[in-house]
Amino acid sequence: MDFPKQRVCLLERGDLPESLDQAADWASAEIRHGKLYVDLELNGKKLDGIHYDTGSSLYTLDVNLSLWKEATGKSGTKDATTHYSFCCVWGHELESIGAPASGDLKIGSHVYPKPMMTTDPAHPDSYTDWNTLGNALFTGSIVILDLGAHPRFGVIDSSSR
Repeated sequence: MDFPKQRVCLLERGDLPESLDQAADWASAEIRHGKLYVDLELNGKKLDGIHYDTGSSLYTLDVNLSLWKEATGKSGTKDATTHYSFCCVWGHELESIGAPASGDLKIGSHVYPKPMMTTDPAHPDSYTDWNTLGNALFTGSIVILDLGAHPRFGVIDSSSR
């Protein structure tokens, strides 16, 4: 879990203090193939297949190239506003490009204006089964993962407390 000061909370729902339950902004979620898929909207459209990855601290939304182009309004990789190169991610070099989304990301009732979208131009369809919601939006927040019978993804924005 890549959170500063270990600000992540995993509890049985019955053990969750009422104050945290009420303070959190909740989004529905689903557990599939050992991954937590979070219900969210981007640019006013519901996105399917977005899993939450606690190990992706650098990313907000890391997606395949076609979704990246659609969400950012960019026509190609040359239109990216950021370029990153990483050495030795899972034993491989990785290039990542990014640009802000053309609209807002909505998780639960919380709206994140024009979040950064990234993609791997060398592997445009690397996310055939899922796209990734990373931790970049939540570094100043508390994340609550409800992994029970009715999974939920909760965020408490520390700056508003």
